[in-house]
Amino acid sequence: MIKRFFLIILLVKASLVLFLLFGGEDLLPEASAQNEGASAQTPQEKLKLELFEEMKKKQEELDKREEMLNRREDRTRALELDMSKKIDELKRLQVRIDDLIRMRDDLEKTNIANLSKTYSMMPPDEAAARLKTMDRAIALQIVGQMKSKNSARILSSLDQPTATEFSEQLAKRRFE
Repeated sequence: MIKRFFLIILLVKASLVLFLLFGGEDLLPEASAQNEGASAQTPQEKLKLELFEEMKKKQEELDKREEMLNRREDRTRALELDMSKKIDELKRLQVRIDDLIRMRDDLEKTNIANLSKTYSMMPPDEAAARLKTMDRAIALQIVGQMKSKNSARILSSLDQPTATEFSEQLAKRRFE
């Protein structure tokens, strides 16, 4: 679109130059004002004058359109720059969020490891009673981090259905 516009401008300017080179300079407003008193214009001269005026108007319109397009280009560049800055900021935020998620996961793993050690040191009956009332996902993570010897003691202290459920879910987690 912009290339076509500039091509039209170039063609109009070239036409204007050719027009002036091949006898159009006598139709310029200054020259025509001098010639008006000397003789009446012929139909051909009137036509040339009308063509010149029309070309002049077209050139002014093209200049206005060019200026408008330049302003649009400037606004577009400014918007692109602004979008680029926002994209960069979003990328920085994404990196920060990813770091925070990793920190949270590391902290959660540390907490689960500490709880696993704590429950391993408790008497098996007491640990089993507490794990049974706890959120299953957390309880499974705690038991899953224990040494086999300690988790076996605690699972044996649980009632049969709960111990079976814990064992099945622990087995499924290890395959995932």
